[in-house]
Amino acid sequence: MKKGNAFTLAEVLITMAIIGVVAALTIPNIVQNYKKKVATVRLKKFVSSMHQAIALSELENGSITSWNVAAYIPPTGDPNSDEYKDAYRQNANNALAFFNQYLAKYINHTKIEEAKDYKSLVYFADGSCMWLYNGGLIDIKYAINCSSGQDKNGVDDFAFIINHKGNDIYLGNKKFNGYYISPIDSLTREQAIANCKNNAYNCTALLEKFDNWEFKDDYPYKF
Repeated sequence: MKKGNAFTLAEVLITMAIIGVVAALTIPNIVQNYKKKVATVRLKKFVSSMHQAIALSELENGSITSWNVAAYIPPTGDPNSDEYKDAYRQNANNALAFFNQYLAKYINHTKIEEAKDYKSLVYFADGSCMWLYNGGLIDIKYAINCSSGQDKNGVDDFAFIINHKGNDIYLGNKKFNGYYISPIDSLTREQAIANCKNNAYNCTALLEKFDNWEFKDDYPYKF
């Protein structure tokens, strides 16, 4: 009988070892790139939805600068005190009241939760969510995946502002934008990268103004 060709055990083990090494080198990059793409898609959708909601609401309710917004309540005293927590909770719920009055009907969402601690939450069908806070302007933190339990700014969460006051020192007359710490018109990409590195809250400025919500190779944080 003709002897058939077959792999030896050593050859099989070597092949499996090579496959394991290649997988170890490539899978993390594949996962990272996938997470970046998901973040980009959801951020673009969220930003587009917010701009559209504000525009539609202005047609019905007039200029955003005329919308009714509760006064900011400065939390005072010990951060662990009931007084401090109550002020923070009230600011969060006042921001939610603003959302319910002016924007909720124009944005598809699945659930709304009033603040039990420091944040009021609006959930979306794609698994993302946003929490709102009235800090003078309406502060928003948008979470790419609300159920993940991860809370890393610039990777899982991204900071935005609804500017209902008009001519803001940082945002100008822009009504909804990423969080800025420099006047938007004078911000350079180099400054935006440096700001993002120093404080991940500022990463939305880099993504929005310069990178079209895409995570370039020099983005300061890894997914």
